[in-house]
Amino acid sequence: MTTNPSRNRRLIGLLLFAVLFVSALASLAAVAAVMRGSSKPIEVSVELADSVFRPALVEIPADRPISLRLRNIGGLEHDWSVDALAFSPNVRAGQEAVVELVAPTGIYEVYCSLPGHREAGMVGTLAAR
Repeated sequence: MTTNPSRNRRLIGLLLFAVLFVSALASLAAVAAVMRGSSKPIEVSVELADSVFRPALVEIPADRPISLRLRNIGGLEHDWSVDALAFSPNVRAGQEAVVELVAPTGIYEVYCSLPGHREAGMVGTLAAR
């Protein structure tokens, strides 16, 4: 029986293509599994002090659940209001609250809605990207 070198090269080429194709599919499946697992909330912490938020700029990924830990280190009650998201959790002095937030892409004004606090400078920015 004789062998055809040209035919053997084609078969090896097809076999190599099949192996690479299956490997690429497996890699895509692994990436998809990791991305599905990434729906776990990301933790972000903000301190609410009398007349200031720390940090004043909070950056989060857009359209992802965020576990927002608000810690009031001030002597007065405060909130972290974002009108565009209808979001305004209150936190009593010395307390902390953990709330979930999902924000579409955008830049949002954050402020304390209690009387006089916004005017005293208790403002910040939420950037969802």
